[in-house]
Amino acid sequence: MLKINNVEMPTPKKFGIERNKLWSQNSGRLDNGYFVGDLLGIKRKLIIEWPPLKGTDAQTVITAVSQGFTSITFTNEAGAEETGDFYFGDGSGEAYSWNTALLYTTGLNINAIER
Repeated sequence: MLKINNVEMPTPKKFGIERNKLWSQNSGRLDNGYFVGDLLGIKRKLIIEWPPLKGTDAQTVITAVSQGFTSITFTNEAGAEETGDFYFGDGSGEAYSWNTALLYTTGLNINAIER
């Protein structure tokens, strides 16, 4: 399940979650190799790729990811529902055909980074 601003998105082909640690400004390695610093938090990065989509489904995704900060609700790798405030990186996709009967978008993907 994937919702952006409470709008159900087409089912992704791939959905990954990175959990990135944020360390304090004074973190790093000492001369003896010992690491120092304070863990400030963990932020999620969602890596989303869709299968080939019809034009209307592709437009739903493109509209949703063209916003600034937005709420995303998703099913995580443990099967639990999570919600967070995210922004989107640059995305990409390809037009499969110019024939309106075969109008599809392939390779549509985007990263969402937690605020």
